[in-house]
Amino acid sequence: MEMTDIYRVGIVGCGRKASTIDDEASLRWLTNYDVTPSTHTSAYLANPRTQIVAVAARTEESLQRYAERWQIPDLHTYTDYEEMLDKESLDIVSVVTHADLHAPVTIAAAQAGVKGIICEKAMATSLIEADEMIRTCEANNVKLLINHPRRYHPTFLRAKQMLEDGAIGKLTSMRGAIWTFLLHNGTHVWDMFCFFAGEPKCVWGYVAHENINDPGGYAMVQFESGAFAFADVLTMQGCNFQLYGTDGMIHIDMFRDGFRIEVYEDVVPATP
Repeated sequence: MEMTDIYRVGIVGCGRKASTIDDEASLRWLTNYDVTPSTHTSAYLANPRTQIVAVAARTEESLQRYAERWQIPDLHTYTDYEEMLDKESLDIVSVVTHADLHAPVTIAAAQAGVKGIICEKAMATSLIEADEMIRTCEANNVKLLINHPRRYHPTFLRAKQMLEDGAIGKLTSMRGAIWTFLLHNGTHVWDMFCFFAGEPKCVWGYVAHENINDPGGYAMVQFESGAFAFADVLTMQGCNFQLYGTDGMIHIDMFRDGFRIEVYEDVVPATP
């Protein structure tokens, strides 16, 4: 496609992440989350090179609410995402369903011949599903993006540049904390660890709340670079990261007075 071409978009799922999360900005902790638009729909509408042509959801009621809210001209609605993929000529598909449907929808979209898929996190509910999603997209030459937006946020991009510039020396360890739910929230921690340190080598984990679908827990990760990381997705210690190097430490606070970076470089010798 040429740089001036318009990409035809289909969205599967029309709930919070697809349609309504921007409404929460004045009501909850999102007042400190300064990236908007935050929904898939509002992001596509803000991009002059994307056109939403179809949306699929489980119920007619959900589709009606979506259509009334966004007033998208000539929008086609479906209660069966496979029918949408079969009837529409789509370039991009957003998968914004519950996590248990991410794999089947992504695989079906890749097999239908789309060019790109944006899948909400968590990517899948098992490694088997995730591997099959990757294999299918690779086999059909489809770009697959899992929606981890923090790695594109200016604060995290700045922290990574500081690391690369040697602001704290060599990265030796990290700590990340986020509110409980390993799949829904913890996925951001794993993504940022890899963003800063590269490929993981070994993982140790502890899962709490075994009787719920998305428990909390802890994890220790060793990376190919030699760095270690500890993840706390259990004790409700806010949402923050610490990057420790041989010459200092970078602290990233995600919601206390907005995103910010603090750098500690002075080392005070211990005294008897």
